[in-house]
Amino acid sequence: MDTSFYKCCAVPMCKSTSIRTPKKLFIHVPKNAQIRRKWLKLAKRHPASLTPKSTSYFCEDHFDLQNDMENYVQYTTMGVVGRIRMRPGCLPTKFACQPMRAKTFTDDCRPAAAKRQRLVLINECEEEIKAATFQQSENLNIEVPNQDEDSKFSELSDEFEISISYACKIFTENVSKIAEVMRPFIVNLDKASIKRCLPIAYRKNYYNVTCIIDCLEIEIQTPGKALHQALTWSEYKKTNTIKYLISSTPNGLVNYISQGYGGRISDVCLVENCGFLNSLPIGAHVMADRGFKHIETLLLGIQCKLIRPPSIVSGNKLSKEEVKETKKIASLRIHIERVIRRVREFSFLKPHACINKYLIGRLDDVIAIACGLINLQNSLINK
Repeated sequence: MDTSFYKCCAVPMCKSTSIRTPKKLFIHVPKNAQIRRKWLKLAKRHPASLTPKSTSYFCEDHFDLQNDMENYVQYTTMGVVGRIRMRPGCLPTKFACQPMRAKTFTDDCRPAAAKRQRLVLINECEEEIKAATFQQSENLNIEVPNQDEDSKFSELSDEFEISISYACKIFTENVSKIAEVMRPFIVNLDKASIKRCLPIAYRKNYYNVTCIIDCLEIEIQTPGKALHQALTWSEYKKTNTIKYLISSTPNGLVNYISQGYGGRISDVCLVENCGFLNSLPIGAHVMADRGFKHIETLLLGIQCKLIRPPSIVSGNKLSKEEVKETKKIASLRIHIERVIRRVREFSFLKPHACINKYLIGRLDDVIAIACGLINLQNSLINK
């Protein structure tokens, strides 16, 4: 039978299979001979009972998934993971399926000796994990308290008794690592999933809406070069900014965030160049403000539709029907503003925060972390 479809737990007396318990996770037994032997000994299974190259699995009942599984948060949030990633050195520790372990153990050693051996193995693995992750945890365990926008790395160096350069190095090195972990939480959902979670307010007239878009501008310090000053100057904010295109589903889940562009770029050019159009499925309906009216031709070119308030012609008033439609769209489009407000709740991205020019290179990672975190928060809309 194809093991990619049928899986059974290799722990003696455990009856979990992919048919009997399809919702359980099955963790692949490592191919490394030393680690494989440790797993089998802890499971009270003689190592010689399985060939070194055989494909075997332990079910989730024998692990502490919250501590042993690296992508546990993604699994609990999304309900599924493409590949199970276990932490290096983790061991199976739970064997409730074996009520009489001492009598069913296939090894020749006595129960007391076997217990001592297991404790020694567990202690050795814990020491290896601590030694391997000590330097990384030393760097990542700096928790920055709530600070004002003008706080400097000198305050961190005084707080944690490290040099200013080392505090700056920890920040710049680890922000990209955290962003790499958080980006998978910015998920581009298919149309069926979006419709299944569509808020009630959209279901009558705007049931085909797949995303709502808007632009987010972050103020930065004035660059030193005149060319950079011109490229980042925003006429809307009247200051130098970095502009992002942000998109969310109707229920407030961020499903796209672009790279940063200079504040001078128009909304149309930003949509055209950032790659957002490539992420849209055929037949998608995109809701936006009046400022995005010129992207309608771009969306029609990929068989999508733009939903926006009616344009105001100079010297003419809107009809009653157009006023009603404007109010309806505005009441639904406000959800993207609420998403942006959640992003702005982070001290680094507050409305009047000014990003140091030396940290602009890390701003894309910071935005990705913020969007990933708000996707893990409570739902934006209560149905």
